[in-house]
Amino acid sequence: MTIYDIAKMAGVSASSVSRVINDKPGVNPETRRKIKTLLEDNNYVPNEIARGLVSRNSRMVGVLVPEGYSLHLMEGAYHITGRLSEVNYGTIILKTGCSEAECAEGIRSIEERNVDAVVLMGSRYANDKVARAVQHFMPKKPVFLLNGEMAGANVYSVISDECGGLSACVKFLVQKGRKHIVYISDAMDRPSSFQKRQGFLQGVRETGIYKDMADTRRFMYEGLNNDIDSGERIMEQALLEHPDTDGLICATDMLACGAVRVLHRKGIRIPEQIAVIGVDNSSFADACYPRLTSLNNMILESGDEIASKLIASLEGHEPKANRIMLLTEIVERETT
Repeated sequence: MTIYDIAKMAGVSASSVSRVINDKPGVNPETRRKIKTLLEDNNYVPNEIARGLVSRNSRMVGVLVPEGYSLHLMEGAYHITGRLSEVNYGTIILKTGCSEAECAEGIRSIEERNVDAVVLMGSRYANDKVARAVQHFMPKKPVFLLNGEMAGANVYSVISDECGGLSACVKFLVQKGRKHIVYISDAMDRPSSFQKRQGFLQGVRETGIYKDMADTRRFMYEGLNNDIDSGERIMEQALLEHPDTDGLICATDMLACGAVRVLHRKGIRIPEQIAVIGVDNSSFADACYPRLTSLNNMILESGDEIASKLIASLEGHEPKANRIMLLTEIVERETT
């Protein structure tokens, strides 16, 4: 059923039907009622893409998610999608590669879909190549970046205080009497990973559990893939090199789940012998056995902030600040 079919049935022009659909003046009340009745009786749904070509507003938002970090980030992406759908905005979720060039290519690709705005899920997009792509392809459209920062008057960032959060994790374990804490991290090529690392080192310095930086680095395992297998492999190595380990902080819940598997196999009691903390407060934390204590980096809350400000921006209300930071919190479960 097209606008022309409705027009023929009503005995009016297609432009009259269009005026009724778009709530425009120029149609007498009786004809307007007749057209509305026909639209309802025939379950007519306006073609949003066609309307967008006229209004230059597609009511579509692009969401980019990097390969390899998609499980937790996809939860945030779907949360944003839900919020946008409440006000009749559609979303296009596009998975990109992880290199700077691939992330930048994602900007070009999503812009071709005629989106009104874009959300970049994760700090992997916080690099110069992506910034240049944004300014080249989307210089006037609002761009929202989760957990990263980027220059640009049209770019808005919502950041989690993961540095402060990791420091709090160290102090949390020390307060529970842990003196030999191992840190396991994924690849260090993202600002988020660097912030976590800085937070761990800050916590170590402030608690004084290790003598010096060289001593601290012996307890740090970095540059891993973000998966359960990597968590298992490095936990095996850490136990061989540091048999006195009594605390473990993993930069992601997935790594922590892998580490917990190894502790189970070796009959090491959790948390009595080794306490474990992950980061993300993802579904993995609840699926893990025992249930994993995890640093909540506020991805759902960040999604709420992004959705609210994105909607306001598209409705003509520019956000007051280009950068917002949310505090993290430790969600204690059975591993500590």
